[in-house]
Amino acid sequence: MLDTEVFMYFLVGLAIIGIPAFVFYRIGMDIGVTKGVRKQLIKELMANGILEDADLSIRSARRN
Repeated sequence: MLDTEVFMYFLVGLAIIGIPAFVFYRIGMDIGVTKGVRKQLIKELMANGILEDADLSIRSARRN
């Protein structure tokens, strides 16, 4: 009886802590990968001369 109660509390605690942690992990990974890909793409375009620093400053000025 005590073992099942402890097991149930363990599962409830795991769900309360584990599910939000997993969700925040996945969101963080998705945002990090997206930013990393964007930075790498901009770096490659600038290296090939397709994109210049002036283009980036105009783009950032539009956001503000």
